[in-house]
Amino acid sequence: KRMVYSAMKIMRAAEDYLEAMLLLENSQEKVHSVDLARAMGVTRASVCRAVGSLCESGFLAMEGRLLHLTEKGKAAAMANHEKQLFFEQMLQKAGVAPEQARQDACRMKHAVSDESYLCLKG
Repeated sequence: KRMVYSAMKIMRAAEDYLEAMLLLENSQEKVHSVDLARAMGVTRASVCRAVGSLCESGFLAMEGRLLHLTEKGKAAAMANHEKQLFFEQMLQKAGVAPEQARQDACRMKHAVSDESYLCLKG
């Protein structure tokens, strides 16, 4: 069980890093690891480990000191962000306060299978 939990935790963190990268790329011309650390609220050392893993997996690329999403990374980040927005909107329509909806949607997007999400989405 521990191995499964660890793998799930790593996958969740990777999804959050990719989504943060997507939002950073959409809001600024160049993204450095320090920008990602600030956006995620983590240390630069944590970002360094995550970036290394995401680069190895083909989701991120580094050019000098700049980070950018690969096509694979952008597709994963966009799908993840779309899920986040869907659950946020659903919760807000149900009367949940925006900040609480954002926090809950973040947990929901990781917990719900793609099959269930697609059924809910319609």
